[in-house]
Amino acid sequence: MSSDEDIVGRVVFGESRGEPIEGQRAVAYTIVNRTNHPGFPNSVWEVANQRTASGGHQYETLDLDSHNSAWNDHKRGNTQEYRNAMSASRDALSRRKPDPTNGATSFNQSPGPNKTRIENHYFYRY
Repeated sequence: MSSDEDIVGRVVFGESRGEPIEGQRAVAYTIVNRTNHPGFPNSVWEVANQRTASGGHQYETLDLDSHNSAWNDHKRGNTQEYRNAMSASRDALSRRKPDPTNGATSFNQSPGPNKTRIENHYFYRY
């Protein structure tokens, strides 16, 4: 497993675990899409570790001890939730499955113009 797979899997797990694979793959693709967008860093590690103006991670679950603990527990146990997050990560990084977001670089839980709903999130481009 590459470190990029692990980083993307961790974000997917934190942001969309429990969702069907398409929702998890959509979250994974936002990271990949950011690496190819001029407004973001060009590596997976830099995108995942990008900070907001307040100092927290862009992907907020990376700052939550409860999510870090859950990720480590599920990873150690090789649970289905862990395997699903890693599958979505590999799908996006290898582009072996199509991007359900059509190039989205961001997501949130608020509907709006130019946003596409996939499972529990709304995806859009900057």
